[in-house]
Amino acid sequence: MVEIDLDAIEHNVAAIASAVAPSEVCAVVKADGYGHGDVPTAEVALRAGATRLAVALVEEGVRLREAGIAAPILLLSEPHHDGFDEVVHWGLTPTLYRESSVGAMSEAAR
Repeated sequence: MVEIDLDAIEHNVAAIASAVAPSEVCAVVKADGYGHGDVPTAEVALRAGATRLAVALVEEGVRLREAGIAAPILLLSEPHHDGFDEVVHWGLTPTLYRESSVGAMSEAAR
């Protein structure tokens, strides 16, 4: 059985936040927090000094929002155009690679 040590994650994020202050820390919690659990890892990281989060997929960002996490959430992967409405609805920050995506996201935001 794998044991997740959230105290160690909290300690490490706090140490990083202290070392880089006044810069902000963005905790990447994609892939279920790299197997540590996305919601608990996000909550611990924010408590320890991270000010924003990053995930790979829209669904991951939605899961964090549904858990009550209000911090800014960056999508590291460009979402499919059919997911842009969800990006807007849940207040996620998309990464856009293609010009066509910029126009489609603009439409979704209206």
